[in-house]
Amino acid sequence: MAVVGPGARSTAWPADGRLDLAAFAPALRAEEQGPALPLPLGLGARLLDEGGYRGPRLLRSVRPDEPAEACLRLGADLRSLGDRVGLLVMADGSACRSPRAPGHLDPRAAAFDAALERAVRSGDLGPLRAMDADLARELLATGRPAWQVLAGAMPGRSAATEVFYADAPFGVFYLAAWLSRSA
Repeated sequence: MAVVGPGARSTAWPADGRLDLAAFAPALRAEEQGPALPLPLGLGARLLDEGGYRGPRLLRSVRPDEPAEACLRLGADLRSLGDRVGLLVMADGSACRSPRAPGHLDPRAAAFDAALERAVRSGDLGPLRAMDADLARELLATGRPAWQVLAGAMPGRSAATEVFYADAPFGVFYLAAWLSRSA
């Protein structure tokens, strides 16, 4: 199982890394074991733990300015690990969907997020490969590199896709979906 998400640098993290709860409540830091991970990876690791996953895991952060080619190559590298590799992508869309959003209201954000959702719903991740890094940065879509890792890991059309959630609470777009790779 590989967890990929944005981080300050592009690197692999120790498999026993954990969510640093001090990001939410400083007094809780001592309760966690293992090295502290960037927030997206820590949340992903915690989801795996709470879901009962005990198998091998790879934790990988991708820096915000990582070029698309490098993100796609990382996705291809993850795909080459084997036929039974799961990829948990911890990435959000824009953070500019309302006046109270972290990036305030930007009229381009809804179309940006709609294109992201369409790509995932259709299983055709081509639009993720071509995602405009400058626009993503302007819309505070910090998940852009992780979305492109996903596109690199699934170069063809997805065999099956199910979207469980797609909305922008607090003005930030979140998408929870399951995609399976064609054999």
